[in-house]
Amino acid sequence: MGTTLITGAGLVGTSFGQVALKRGEKLVYFDPQPRRDFLEMKLGKGNFEVVQKDVRDLPAIIQAIKDFKAETVLHTAGLIGPRVAESLYTGFNINVVGTMNVAEAVRLTGVKRLVHISTFGVYDWRRAAPEPVDEDFHRGSGVPYGNSKVAKELLLESYRNIHKFELIVIRPANVYGLGHFWSGSGGGAGSGQGTGLGEGDGSGIGPGEGGGIGGGYGGQFLAQGQVGNLVLDHPAGGGGRPAPGLLREGADHGVEGGLLGFQVGGDLGGGGVQEGPLGFEVNLR
Repeated sequence: MGTTLITGAGLVGTSFGQVALKRGEKLVYFDPQPRRDFLEMKLGKGNFEVVQKDVRDLPAIIQAIKDFKAETVLHTAGLIGPRVAESLYTGFNINVVGTMNVAEAVRLTGVKRLVHISTFGVYDWRRAAPEPVDEDFHRGSGVPYGNSKVAKELLLESYRNIHKFELIVIRPANVYGLGHFWSGSGGGAGSGQGTGLGEGDGSGIGPGEGGGIGGGYGGQFLAQGQVGNLVLDHPAGGGGRPAPGLLREGADHGVEGGLLGFQVGGDLGGGGVQEGPLGFEVNLR
């Protein structure tokens, strides 16, 4: 299988890595302060490389993609919550300019697929929200973190529209599991246990058999959606279950299967735990 470059070697990036390595993918972590002991605890001695660089360094991103011939980029790097507000200049530089650098590197190197981890924090929670909240709800609440994530989504949409690479945007709520939480996550840091992160069926994020996330989506639109609380496994396993959440298929594409490849069968109201190629589990309601 191919190579995926992952910006950020934290909870989401390493939990994806646990599954991707079992599928035979090669991984490259791009992180300014990689915790090598944390990586080895989560991933063992798997087939991964580490580039100790910052997403604000565009030439370094380009060089890493070229050196390792990455076919997919999974963008998880960024500051979370109040960390963005500690210094707006630094926070927006990392989150917004860093994301623009990732998109520009994808454009310049010809990477075919970019997967961006966004957040349900993009929504304007000052407004009365429908139940359930869907992906078309108003974005931008005035909070520095949420606004930075909205800016990231909008600039990525523009890059996708002009340059036609495949773009998938995922909006999780809280993500729980074993991480180091340097970037400021409060929700995830509150939980030391996760549910089982299954091996999945092999379609995954990267290009290859099964077509990856949103297999068959192509590059002509933004596959966008959200899930509830993702609970990611750590090596010892765990017995919890995700809190109820929403998983919605990307709009107007007519492809069965949810954003992460969850097998939802076209019925989002039936409830029950569903599992997809990344092995994430979510209670649908």
